[in-house]
Amino acid sequence: MTAAASKPARLWVAALCCASFFIAAAVAWGVFEAVPHLEDEHAQLFQAQVFAAGAASAPLYQPATAFEIPFTLHINGRVFSKYPPGYALLLAAGVLLGQPWLVNALAAALGTLGVWMLGRELFDDAAGLLAAGLGVAAPMSVMLSGTLLSHTSSLALLVWFAWAFFRARRETGLHPWRYALLAGVLLGLAAAARPLTAAAVGLPFGMLALWDLMRAPRRRLAAALCLGAGLLASGLLWPAYNWLNTGSPFSNTYALYWPYDSIGFGPQFGQDGHTPAEGLENIRADLAAFNETAAPLPVAWGIPLLWAAVGLGVALAPRSRWAGFLLLPVAALMLAHGAYWTRSGGLYGPRYFAEAMPFAWLLGGRGLAGLARLRWGRAALRVLLPLCLAWAIGVEMAPRFAQARGLYGITRADAHLVQQAGLQNALVFVTAPDWTDYARLSWLNAPYLERGAVIYARDGGPSSNWETAKQFAGRALYSFDRARTPALQACPEPCGLIQPPPVNYNGK
Repeated sequence: MTAAASKPARLWVAALCCASFFIAAAVAWGVFEAVPHLEDEHAQLFQAQVFAAGAASAPLYQPATAFEIPFTLHINGRVFSKYPPGYALLLAAGVLLGQPWLVNALAAALGTLGVWMLGRELFDDAAGLLAAGLGVAAPMSVMLSGTLLSHTSSLALLVWFAWAFFRARRETGLHPWRYALLAGVLLGLAAAARPLTAAAVGLPFGMLALWDLMRAPRRRLAAALCLGAGLLASGLLWPAYNWLNTGSPFSNTYALYWPYDSIGFGPQFGQDGHTPAEGLENIRADLAAFNETAAPLPVAWGIPLLWAAVGLGVALAPRSRWAGFLLLPVAALMLAHGAYWTRSGGLYGPRYFAEAMPFAWLLGGRGLAGLARLRWGRAALRVLLPLCLAWAIGVEMAPRFAQARGLYGITRADAHLVQQAGLQNALVFVTAPDWTDYARLSWLNAPYLERGAVIYARDGGPSSNWETAKQFAGRALYSFDRARTPALQACPEPCGLIQPPPVNYNGK
């Protein structure tokens, strides 16, 4: 059993968890204004709203183009997200509270706590605390924690899975099967949120569990069965979601949206095909970005200081077999995404590699802890770490914050303008040449539109708007055009709508 943490360590980790939460909240509101920007976020928020309403899909209102949300599917008169349901289910709790951003902010804090717990489980308090500190100030982690993307929650699930897994491996302790069951449930939830990521990260752990079972089948059988049962129970969320919405538990909903959106190599994968050489190039490019954003440690003199710390974590005494093992989920995740046709680097960092960060932090934290034990090491760290933090904030985060504000022109300004008008029982036609123009207001829609005090529809022209208005008879009609002053205007009757002429079946 791991020794009880000292009081200073508990105070430090509490401070780091609070810092993670408040940093995420500050980024969510100060940078992203707590609204979705990327297509992924709009689809995830929509599905979370559907789950919060107690359904797996929402009605498809006509014309569909008037209410279209990116990365959602229209099947059998219903609308749902193309993404697996795990993260949207978590996000639904935030929707019910009226604060979706809370989910990732809490996940950031729980992830920080999990990194410390795993660090002290495998190494010691110092390694866990330094690893958690690296995570709190990592530019990619900070950026993602303020979004409505799934990576921060997935990271927290996988860190706690790893902790529960190692707890279950202990030969002594109270009811290790409970930890195995918890590990399985957490891995299943991660798989229902980000399947490829969970499979890649979980693979080395699965191989280790199989090795344990082969070496000591009697002692390990109960834990292995509980691990599998937990994984199956929560992992079934994904095929159940597919079955409810498409009629088949094995549907690839990504490919239903884009036929080429699958994992593999060949001409049918990706917009122009995908080859192993392109996969390796994607890994190389994302790894270069990972070196700069996965921790507050820059690339100095051509050397990524993160990997220098990781190398120390593996090599420094006292030796630990788990130091080398933690490299496996990092490598597995990076190689797995080489089989996917696109890379992920950009404003948020190489987010396909995000769930590799905690394992790198743990090894880096162990390396820094070992360095601090040297006579000159602590003094060097007192100088180095503040400089690295200043670099992370000034060079990596600040420019990304500036670029992210108002990304795609999406802010709360349009929502504030409409809300100030005090509309009730209204239908607003939004002039939207591009999806981003409609997305500035569409995120305010309820999935069951008739329940909303205000409904936002994309202006599709007089005939299309007539079809839209006909479904919501009795509502006051408005138009919204950001190029106009004022942008929001009441529609004079009949609001420019043109009723389609009746069909003459006699050909006259």
